[in-house]
Amino acid sequence: MKTKKPHLVLSKRERSGVFFLLLFVLLFLCVKWWILKGVQPEDSFYLDEELQVRHDSLVATREAARDTIYPFNPNYLDDSKGYRLGLSPGQLDSLYAYRQKGLYMRSVRDFARVTGVPDSLLQQISPYFSFPVFSKPRSVSNVGSPAAVRDINKATADELQQVRGIGPVLSSRIVRFRDALGGFLVDEQLYEVYGLDSLIVRLVLEKFRITEAPEIAKINLNTATVDELAALVYIPYGLAWEIVRYRERVGKIRALDELTQLEDFPSDKIDRIGLYLFL
Repeated sequence: MKTKKPHLVLSKRERSGVFFLLLFVLLFLCVKWWILKGVQPEDSFYLDEELQVRHDSLVATREAARDTIYPFNPNYLDDSKGYRLGLSPGQLDSLYAYRQKGLYMRSVRDFARVTGVPDSLLQQISPYFSFPVFSKPRSVSNVGSPAAVRDINKATADELQQVRGIGPVLSSRIVRFRDALGGFLVDEQLYEVYGLDSLIVRLVLEKFRITEAPEIAKINLNTATVDELAALVYIPYGLAWEIVRYRERVGKIRALDELTQLEDFPSDKIDRIGLYLFL
């Protein structure tokens, strides 16, 4: 007599457990599918949106920098900035001709006289003028006319020591700084020589001035390498890297004022630095 194998019979409780287990597995697979198929595109969308926001912010910053006017010395206006301010080519030519004579504008009235800009434009841009302080040279002679002023760009260290307060150390610093610049372009650069206080600078300028501006090979800000920018006295190597990275980010630098956005850029020397660069 054959015995029948007993059938596997699940109790009602066990059947419920199996049902819930299968339901849990199904829900798990659905959640996994949703994460893999649904979340990733959404994350990519948000990532793209974030990149777009950053791009728009950079563009807005560049446009704002182009439209912002910073205080500047009008003696050193270039074509790019002059056109942005509204000056005509003829007015800029008058300014350049005046400067080529070794003359400096010292007031808003001087600027209006030299350039011939209309009063309406002058009222708009003159609040941003920042003229250097020129000291009146004192007479170096007790008996009449002062001695002839000599060109500071040709003075030797020994000749500079003729000025009271200038010894071998300071005279050597003046010559080294001048040579690093390629020659002084404005008399006020003497104030930047380390250890030379304002009183001694005034004494130097009584005997030595820029009588003939040196020829400077200006650097193209939009093509210069890091090493070329760092060769300028006013731009340390780290800042040169920042300038190049900024240029690569925006594509092209359209105005020198844009550099003031860089954290380490010496904004107070922007007009001085502009003497050595062009766009």
